[in-house]
Amino acid sequence: MHSTGEHARLYLLRVGADSSKVGGCFCSPIFEDRTYLFVPITITETEKVIPDKTVTYGNYKWNGMSVLEYIPPAIAMQPVHNDPEFSTFTYGSPRYVKYARGNREEKNYNKLKSMNPGDILVFYAAFKNVLPSRNDSMNGLYYCFFSYFVVQKAVCYSDPSLIEEEYKQSVAGNHHFIHNYRDQVIIVGDRDKSRVLNKAVLLSSPQDRCESNYYPSRSMSQKLGGYYKALNRSSLRRMLSPNIALPFKEYLDHLGFD
Repeated sequence: MHSTGEHARLYLLRVGADSSKVGGCFCSPIFEDRTYLFVPITITETEKVIPDKTVTYGNYKWNGMSVLEYIPPAIAMQPVHNDPEFSTFTYGSPRYVKYARGNREEKNYNKLKSMNPGDILVFYAAFKNVLPSRNDSMNGLYYCFFSYFVVQKAVCYSDPSLIEEEYKQSVAGNHHFIHNYRDQVIIVGDRDKSRVLNKAVLLSSPQDRCESNYYPSRSMSQKLGGYYKALNRSSLRRMLSPNIALPFKEYLDHLGFD
């Protein structure tokens, strides 16, 4: 099934480092002009990787720039979970929760698997201004949109060695495929239509916080068809309001490339 025009569906997903222990206890840096460096999470102790194919914070770069001065020095040589991948626009997820009993399915797997060509997957992350700003709204931790994929296909496989060659080429740059993870779904974005924004677009600021949870700002909630739920968790969120996917993509293009 293809999603085109008004039939495209809009999804939101939180990725990258954040202030929690699992997220690394730091956030991606952002600057007063809304330029930024996106920093992925670190590899967990239970996640197995192929050492000579691993990217560390020391050699990870965003738009050619090192992130070392913005992360805790103690983790400089830690490997990163480099996903999503923004050169070929892929995002992977396991089918089963690692080391869970009874093959419990990962929360996002079936939603990712059900995505149609033309659907729009928008990524947001936790950012923190590393320099004091004259604009109070730019100080503190907040969530911003920074990239979107226009979905081309969802590739599901149980064993990476058994993927058909045409699919293998499209997922070859993804962290999950590189490290031979089994039972995966990998979303492949259209390389001609997917984008990494030059400037981050504000989703939620400290003023939109309620206790420990961040919610969409009032104006952003309206653009998302009235969506108003806590944003902290990395759950894949499908916007239920019809006909908002393409207008929202155009809105991100307008602010992200001004």
